[in-house]
Amino acid sequence: MFTSLSQFSDFSQSRRIRFPILLDGSPSWCLSQVDGLNNVTIVSDEFEHAMPWKAVKGLLGQELGHVVLDIRYKADIEKICAIAGCLRGGALLFFIGLPNSTDKDDRFLQRFYSMFSSEHARVVTQGGQTALLSSDNPACEQQSSQFSFGAVTSDQEQAIIAVERVLSGHRKRPLLLTADRGRGKSSAMGLAVGKILKEKSKRIVVTSPKKANVETLFEHIYTSLQLDKGKNPFDVTAPLGGSVSYIAPDRLLQEDIEADLLLVDESAAIPLPMLQRMFNQYSRVCFSTTEHGYEGTGRGFSTRFRHLLDSHFMSWREVKLLAPVRWAMEDPLEHWLSNTFLFDVEACEVEPDKTVSVELNRLSASSLVSDEATLRELFGLLVSAHYQTSPNDLVHILNDPSLYIYTASYKGHLVGALLAQFEGQFSTELSKQVVRGERRIKGHLLAQGMAFNSGVASLLAAKFSRITRIAVLPSFRRKGIASMMIRQFEDAMLSENVNMVGTSFGATEGLSSFWFSLGYQPIKLGVQRDAASGCYSLLLGKNIEGLENDLRDSLSLFSTNFPAQLTEQFKDVEPSLVPILLRECQLQNDLPSACQLQLHQFAKGYLGYDHVVGSLSSWLVQLFSDTEKVTSDLRCFGLLVEKILQRKPWDVVASRHGFRGRKGCEKAIQVEVKKLLALEEI
Repeated sequence: MFTSLSQFSDFSQSRRIRFPILLDGSPSWCLSQVDGLNNVTIVSDEFEHAMPWKAVKGLLGQELGHVVLDIRYKADIEKICAIAGCLRGGALLFFIGLPNSTDKDDRFLQRFYSMFSSEHARVVTQGGQTALLSSDNPACEQQSSQFSFGAVTSDQEQAIIAVERVLSGHRKRPLLLTADRGRGKSSAMGLAVGKILKEKSKRIVVTSPKKANVETLFEHIYTSLQLDKGKNPFDVTAPLGGSVSYIAPDRLLQEDIEADLLLVDESAAIPLPMLQRMFNQYSRVCFSTTEHGYEGTGRGFSTRFRHLLDSHFMSWREVKLLAPVRWAMEDPLEHWLSNTFLFDVEACEVEPDKTVSVELNRLSASSLVSDEATLRELFGLLVSAHYQTSPNDLVHILNDPSLYIYTASYKGHLVGALLAQFEGQFSTELSKQVVRGERRIKGHLLAQGMAFNSGVASLLAAKFSRITRIAVLPSFRRKGIASMMIRQFEDAMLSENVNMVGTSFGATEGLSSFWFSLGYQPIKLGVQRDAASGCYSLLLGKNIEGLENDLRDSLSLFSTNFPAQLTEQFKDVEPSLVPILLRECQLQNDLPSACQLQLHQFAKGYLGYDHVVGSLSSWLVQLFSDTEKVTSDLRCFGLLVEKILQRKPWDVVASRHGFRGRKGCEKAIQVEVKKLLALEEI
């Protein structure tokens, strides 16, 4: 037992462990408690000379001593988690708050403050006797072994060797590096790159969803090569002529950039279809992901990505980094963060019987505050189904009054969940401002997207409900549970006087087909790829009551614009997705007989491609929009989509489809058109 924070700090430093400490008292008293400590960073928008919350991002990648977080008026959850990962072993993380007067409706903060009763946390109260206990935690029982900062752990050594083997070993044998936060994964990759470029002249490419993710990686490259940073710190040329550059994921796939080795950092934040294109395009790839971290929970991703690697490669390797770099094993702060923000949740392990009978229920957010087991099951379910689930999702689940939670249970466990939120019901003046582009109200994606796209302000007075997440336990998928939850949800929305339900997601072949099969219709496809998913965002709607004509008009707008956008706005959209979207379009005009005759002339080789571009384009759009004529696997039409609808250059199309040049490519198009014309005439 310690009678001062100074003594407790000495105890923590001797064992290289960190603790979260809640200071419960007046602001001046709280600050006085840390006056005697060295190397203290205070984050607050209220205290004089403190670092403001908006500047916290600049701390990422740094190694910090004690940190004081003033959360009385602002609790930015992702920033709290990010800062916590910067604390070195032995440092203390202090919170200044007012737990006795928090908003009773803020369920997240209620739970947050309750977590300080954990054995992994401490509370110091003004007017009370300061008595800081040690802990039953194994890390506290004896002094941990000393670790020299800058040294390399044995886990990191294994990772460095594994990265080198990807480059020197057999092709098409990718590497997957997995680690919790603080294990030195990015450092190991940077050291590996530095070691390679010291010895060989190789072209190495690094990609990640955010450039900030790879700052540590590049820092270690500069250190290894003993180089100073240039004008572009993410583009390094080594003394032997080799190089390493950061390239964003979308650009990497669009431009077919050459690389002897590709490193994909924070892979969990990149959609699986994009990762698959990466390992198809590059022969030597190292993927890495943080399984438990503030950026998003990657455990669900790791499981699905392993299955994907198994299905595509005879051999691939995984290296797990377990030992922390900056703090000791069994670190109290790390345990507390995992429990508080559910970093360590897993989907429940339950296997279905031959006959699956699930119970569908609406779940209230208020019940989750006192039911930790159900909250963990729900969050674990979301993690298992989504590539990125962050602490902010926990805040949303507990606090958002517009959130609707629907669950499927089996033998007392959650096996499915649907999250939705209500939108719309704007005033007349606000509706006009939104349609004029003067206002955007957060959380009303479906209502605003539909109204702004069509220019009909009165739409925003209607009541919408948008499905934001749907998740089913892997062992229960393909059993109709997701469809069942959606149908029951639609019935419930009718009783809630909702006019329209909808959803928005990064458009992929499988997801789009699923939602279309349930009667959802396309409203709009975003013209820029979503930063989180890497895909174009597709907005869908389904009329419940009263908006049938408005939805028909939105579908008409989509049908008119999408075919024309394929040559410009969507020239790089995945070809396999194009027929699926065109199949939903409603096109009124039949192809003129003269155009049909011209197509036959082309198919027989009498006319060249340059003379029939318009006829080919109109015919193909009509063909894809007619579901009765096209029932085969739509992916076989990739060649036709890329050249005829997206108008990609001949050399690009020929290269992607294995032809030497235009002549062979054009002949193949003629053959495919001839087959389809025969299909059309049956």
